[in-house]
Amino acid sequence: MLRRMIPAVVVAATLTGCSAGQDTAAAETAVHEFRQLLGAERYLEIYMRAAPDMRVGASEEGLADRFRAVRARLGTFRSASRTNVSWNKTNLGTAVTLGYDARYANGRARETFVYRVLMGQAQLAGYAVQIEGTPDTVQIGAMALRDFPRG
Repeated sequence: MLRRMIPAVVVAATLTGCSAGQDTAAAETAVHEFRQLLGAERYLEIYMRAAPDMRVGASEEGLADRFRAVRARLGTFRSASRTNVSWNKTNLGTAVTLGYDARYANGRARETFVYRVLMGQAQLAGYAVQIEGTPDTVQIGAMALRDFPRG
């Protein structure tokens, strides 16, 4: 009996790993697209692509104002290195949280993106940014506050 269970466990672990890798790749692609849209000041498109989690309690203009303020403070995106990734599987898909140390024209920032990934499609559910040299963290979206890494 145990001999028959081992291959099933290995297959399940392998499939889970592939799914996490695919979900991470989809979220990373979405981060790249987000940065392009933010840089081009296409805030409405960010809103339209966002998950319902992100739009809860936020009007298009309200969300645009917050992203406009972030863009004005940070300037043009230069580069980033990923610092962490985590996954949370739910019946609504996988929540992929990606952390980055980023460099912008006006300084450095620590960013966290939370994407809801379902069937290979990643939708922004939360965004948080802490700008170096300031005590404030800008959090946008319902998931951002809960999932922003501490420390």
